[in-house]
Amino acid sequence: MAPALAFFTIIPSLCVAPYITLATQQPFVSVVLTLFLVGCMKLVAGSVTVLVYGWDASAHGHTTLTWMQPNR
Repeated sequence: MAPALAFFTIIPSLCVAPYITLATQQPFVSVVLTLFLVGCMKLVAGSVTVLVYGWDASAHGHTTLTWMQPNR
C-alpha cells in the first residue's frame, strides 16, 4: 500500500504545473499559480480537519498518516 500512496502523491505534483503552463502559456505564472493552488488545498484540508476533529486534532493523532499503515 505504501508504494501506491507514494505514486498517488507524485502524480498530481507532476501534472498540475505542466497543465497550467499549457493553459496560460507563461511558465512563471504557472509556477506561481501552482504554488497558490497547493497552498489553498492545504488550507482547505487543515480547515476541514479543524472543523471535524477540533483544535486539538494533532494531539489526538488525526493529522498523522503512516506510510506503512495508511488506513489505520
